Amino acid sequence: MEQRVLEMENVRFCGVVTAAVSHEIKNMLAIINETAGLLDDFTRQAEMAKVPLEPERVHDSVAAINRQVRRADGVVRHLNRFAHSADREAETVDLAEIIELFVALTARRAAACGADIQVEPGAAAVKVETNPFLLLHLLWRGLEFALAIIGAGARLRMTVEAGPDGGRGGQLTMRWHAPAAADETGIEFPGACDRELLARLPGKCLLRRQHDGFLLVLP
Repeated sequence: MEQRVLEMENVRFCGVVTAAVSHEIKNMLAIINETAGLLDDFTRQAEMAKVPLEPERVHDSVAAINRQVRRADGVVRHLNRFAHSADREAETVDLAEIIELFVALTARRAAACGADIQVEPGAAAVKVETNPFLLLHLLWRGLEFALAIIGAGARLRMTVEAGPDGGRGGQLTMRWHAPAAADETGIEFPGACDRELLARLPGKCLLRRQHDGFLLVLP
């Protein structure tokens, strides 16, 4: 039963991430379409008035389209990395890169709740052997818990550090500061699904809930 619940939660996680990314891409396409319409209007006006196009207006519109293309390219690259996170049960990854991907995938979700999520400078090149997809799922569940209690105007900060002994492994920390955090949310973290995710990650991982955040230790 626990395995079936986890499989359903994994599918739900994929759906939430894909929906968020597709919504971003749709917004970018809408801006590109609107800007292209402006370019067409400029052209028609110039044709009707039999005057040259104003180069500055054309350049501004082309620059706006290029900005959205670059944004869309970045979003698609993040989606591609997320899709490939499920390729293998375990692989060696750089935790800083995992956090970078996680923040890119969830920034819109945090913003929708009036929160801001950023990565603080930490240890460089902290590498662990883990399951990237399950790790991202676990972090997402932690974020959902945090968003349920911190409210609008909150700041979330994530940090990557070397393992507790300064040797192998690494630590991921998410902390939050909120004007008025709720004490009770009705959400248990870590709950049964979170503990199952931990059990499926390679090695003996440790998740510690703290007053203003949580700490995940990866061997």
